[in-house]
Amino acid sequence: MSTNPVSYLATCVKVGGQEICDAFPTPASGGGPNPDNAFGTIGDVISRGMVFVFPIAGIILFVVLVMAGFEYMNSAGEASKVESAWKKITYSLLGFGIFKINIWVFCF
Repeated sequence: MSTNPVSYLATCVKVGGQEICDAFPTPASGGGPNPDNAFGTIGDVISRGMVFVFPIAGIILFVVLVMAGFEYMNSAGEASKVESAWKKITYSLLGFGIFKINIWVFCF
């Protein structure tokens, strides 16, 4: 057991009276991509960032699709509004598809 409270909190946990240490590898404990540099390579930074970027892109896609759907429903058959709503739907799906292809290219 470590006497340093920060190290103890980061690397040890008590479960049912039993102490488990180093269950959660961190760069400070020698785990992770590179113990000397918490960020590792640029690929590690991008991979960690994608955990946040992909859900945000999905939320943006959902919001744009809902807004375009409301615009389509409220167009009342007016050709310019219908066309504008379909363009928003098409471009948002196309943009999300390009985003997914980029994820596939950079991750594999």
